[in-house]
Amino acid sequence: MKFPVVLHKDADSEYGVTVPDVPDCFSAGSTVSQAFENVKEALSLHYEGLIADGEPLPQIHEIDDHLDNPVRSA
Repeated sequence: MKFPVVLHKDADSEYGVTVPDVPDCFSAGSTVSQAFENVKEALSLHYEGLIADGEPLPQIHEIDDHLDNPVRSA
């Protein structure tokens, strides 16, 4: 499954990755590759927690659905 993600970096920080369709799921890394690898692990752990808690899994949207929504893509 593919997840739209947002990659961001401030001048004095590592690369950060957020997942607009999965609230509270984020990761970081010192390189872009590391940040993307770390977010895979974060998603896996996040989904394991949701399943263990009996929570519904988030709906994943096409990336185009996020283009005009600053809340989801920020």
